Amino acid sequence: MESVITKLLEKQAMYGDSKKPFIYMGIISVVVIGIGVLFYLKFAKRKKVVVEDD
Repeated sequence: MESVITKLLEKQAMYGDSKKPFIYMGIISVVVIGIGVLFYLKFAKRKKVVVEDD
């Protein structure tokens, strides 16, 4: 993940646009958080089912 962000920052540094890296980082963070929440909900549901079965 760090290498992707650094590459984006380097590209934006070349173009000289200071706002775009923040926009890209925001989009990446939102996507990562969304995926993390989905996985958490799936595992949480599985764990609850296992606990109920026990």
